[in-house]
Amino acid sequence: MFDFFSRVRKSTESDDRCKLQIGESNNVVCMKLPRNRLIWIGISSAFVIYIIIYTIIVWDRNHRALNIPMFSIKNWDAVAKQANMPVYIDWDVGTRNKPRQGKKMRIVFLSDTHARHDRAKIPHGDVLIHCGDMTDFGRESEILAFNEYLTTLPHKHKIAIFGNHEEEISKYTKDEIRAKFITNAVYLEDEMIQIDGVKIYGTPWVPNMYGLLLEKQKLVGYKPNGISKLSNFDNQFYFKSDQVLQQKWRMIPEDVDILITHSAALDMMDWNPVVKHGVGCPFLRDRVTALRSKNLAIHAFGHLHENYGLLQQAQNDTLFMNAAVSTNHQPFVVDFHY
Repeated sequence: MFDFFSRVRKSTESDDRCKLQIGESNNVVCMKLPRNRLIWIGISSAFVIYIIIYTIIVWDRNHRALNIPMFSIKNWDAVAKQANMPVYIDWDVGTRNKPRQGKKMRIVFLSDTHARHDRAKIPHGDVLIHCGDMTDFGRESEILAFNEYLTTLPHKHKIAIFGNHEEEISKYTKDEIRAKFITNAVYLEDEMIQIDGVKIYGTPWVPNMYGLLLEKQKLVGYKPNGISKLSNFDNQFYFKSDQVLQQKWRMIPEDVDILITHSAALDMMDWNPVVKHGVGCPFLRDRVTALRSKNLAIHAFGHLHENYGLLQQAQNDTLFMNAAVSTNHQPFVVDFHY
């Protein structure tokens, strides 16, 4: 072997061509490679090795479990934006005030895919949860396309609620939705499902956005198509009046472990950069505040795309998760210990 490389080196030093001599000197096989070709092969090989190593490092950095506790969404948001990859969370708070069973459930959360589900990188898990706005207009064709998309995902349990964009489909009852449109997931509407001991409650309602849009219009001239019809949005589609919202939120049971809503609670990852204040629901905040002292481990929602990220205000407190992936972010993956 050393003799082979010695002959290669001598050959390249003595000629512009590289004569690779294999075997005894009287039985020579030659390959003619210009010296500069060898240099480029070496550089290309080094570059390929660098790319492979860099890819492995980035993959590991963005896929390994990230540890709680945390007290700000900033670092988490930076991780998610930097590589546009799913964010993994090892959530050891679990069911909080309940006795531990020594179990773990991997849950994938996302929201606001708006008929562009293929852009989301969906990791494997035990449970997939979609927090609403899977369509642009809630057309039957959009819902059926989403339902078909669910068949491509391997998760044993799939849960979905609707959001404010599911307008046209809102004319159907929840039983009709389950029978005709969402057949490949559990559709929740003011209901709770229990999966291997974990209680998950889903509710789709959002506050009327007409006041917010008027405020935007006054500040920056914001006037989307159809803004006039929003003046009567109370109790249309999945928008509800303040009175109805209070009734809906009171229905959330006190022993819920994971709460899924489409709306954010006021002052919980709901900041609007145009009007410079939170635009979440104050009545939902009241209900969630009461649940935080009990068993509520995770409150997952979407709706407000600008606020994608995570928030925990104190150690061993509820994890707030805005999972609105839209077109710029990726799902959250929680290893839920309980």
